[in-house]
Amino acid sequence: MAKTLRWTKRAKAELIAILEFWTEHNQSPSYSNELAQKIDDCLALICDNSSIGKKTDDPAIRITYVDHFLIYYEILKHDILIITIFDGRRNPFDLKLK
Repeated sequence: MAKTLRWTKRAKAELIAILEFWTEHNQSPSYSNELAQKIDDCLALICDNSSIGKKTDDPAIRITYVDHFLIYYEILKHDILIITIFDGRRNPFDLKLK
């Protein structure tokens, strides 16, 4: 059974910032549009099969990736909660999940 996708405010803000950065950096929305589509496709797959992500140290949180962006999510009873989207090239000590 497919689960409903929910986003934290933080994850929404991070996604918007990532897409805006790449649009500005490339002076074109092409890569941002492609990245947004890849993320949508990945999240649709997670909604259908929530256990495909790799387990983390926290048993409630899983991780998957699109290009070099790490997507942390939590499996809830009827929902998938997107916790954060993190650029895997950044310092991992900057990442705070909770």
